[in-house]
Amino acid sequence: LLHYRDYMLRELCYDQDLFILQVALVVIDPSVVIVTILDRFGLVGHFGGDTPQFVYEGAQLSSMVEELLYVIITILTEAANPSKMDINQAIRREIIHALAMGPCSYTDLIKRVAERLVEDVSFERMLVDVANFKSPETATESGVYELKDEMYEEVNPFFYHYTRNKREEVENVLRNRLKKKTGVSDPVIVPKPFVVTSGPFAGITAAFESKALLQVMFYAIHNILSVTTLSGSAPPSAEAILDQAVHLVMVALVERPAVFSQMSASETFQDDQTLIDLLCTFEHHESYKAYQPRINWILSQMTIHVPDVVKSRRK
Repeated sequence: LLHYRDYMLRELCYDQDLFILQVALVVIDPSVVIVTILDRFGLVGHFGGDTPQFVYEGAQLSSMVEELLYVIITILTEAANPSKMDINQAIRREIIHALAMGPCSYTDLIKRVAERLVEDVSFERMLVDVANFKSPETATESGVYELKDEMYEEVNPFFYHYTRNKREEVENVLRNRLKKKTGVSDPVIVPKPFVVTSGPFAGITAAFESKALLQVMFYAIHNILSVTTLSGSAPPSAEAILDQAVHLVMVALVERPAVFSQMSASETFQDDQTLIDLLCTFEHHESYKAYQPRINWILSQMTIHVPDVVKSRRK
């Protein structure tokens, strides 16, 4: 899996497989695609509340859930292939996301970008467009490139070429920048909308109207909260999984706010709970206070469309 995602191979392997899944979302019922992915990951039971069907345990289960959510987020938000992004824009985006973690030398930078893009004639020009060069201060230092301030607006912390550690690193950078800009102590990074608005791939976001996807979001959160409450401690990768699940809910509210809010208020799962019921419990969970700002944003957005339901459930 590590080589499969390696920057030298990912364009020919991982990226193409993700695009095939995006094609499937367009030509097949999204619910069928989501359930098929769950089945291939061996996680149908985990996201159906059927504990005896679990085929993984402990850290292995958490790792598979995290990987599954990563794939789902990517196929619903990644727009390079669906938008027919040209080579210049692809290079620009890769450089921006490579430098979002902090300044680095040219040697380090080209290790983070696919060789095909580095060798393109427009690479140097794109680099100058998005970054400033900081000259070395001593003879033993190397000069570094740092991202221009305005370029941070284009950074997506869930960029699909990031590892979990890189994503968390970039989220911290963006959050600290938002703190300085807004004065808010714990700002919320709101996902950007899917940029494809015409053609067949514009229909990818219709997946957010799928009950199967809603069920994935529900159980991703529910299973973590249940284990934490029962055992008194968080399961492996709890925060990573919750980060992904919450992000998916936020993307759904950016793409399909009215329909998704209605579904979250009416579709029931474990113990006849809706997603809104679960989110209201999550908002005040003692072990996950760091999520309160994001849950507050989610519930505030849902209040616009289903105000009576949210107000009746919220403590």
